[in-house]
Amino acid sequence: MNITQQAQSFSAGCDLWVCPTYDSSPSRWAASIDWQLNFAHSKQGSHEKAEMNLNLQKILSKTALPQASLQFDTDFTLIPAEGHLPTKWIVFFNPPEQPQAAFLQKLLKKAEGLNAQSIRVFLPAQWSTEKIQKLNPDSRFQFVKTSP
Repeated sequence: MNITQQAQSFSAGCDLWVCPTYDSSPSRWAASIDWQLNFAHSKQGSHEKAEMNLNLQKILSKTALPQASLQFDTDFTLIPAEGHLPTKWIVFFNPPEQPQAAFLQKLLKKAEGLNAQSIRVFLPAQWSTEKIQKLNPDSRFQFVKTSP
């Protein structure tokens, strides 16, 4: 299992960084990363999801064309980070109480969709490296243990 030291946590080397949200963990990683992203994570909380235009809805119903439904993954918030941090993407997440293999698989699927070859996970305070190790994580994961 690959554990990255705190001093090297903000170094280049991973395409995707995964960080617990402010609310979910006493870790300060989220605040530090969000500051580097010009508070993009904080700002997205007040963003309202776009609804389909009423006129477009009427046209679709009259023409019997299928209505597109926008599906959002509410478990993750994805923010592009190039130019702000030495990674391509940041994913903020609400971690489960304990690390789970299914959750790590979901992160891998997200990374594959972004064509990310490596993933750095900033561990929530309640997750121990021992419990992560028992899950036998994929070699593409790097874990950062302690908060700044």
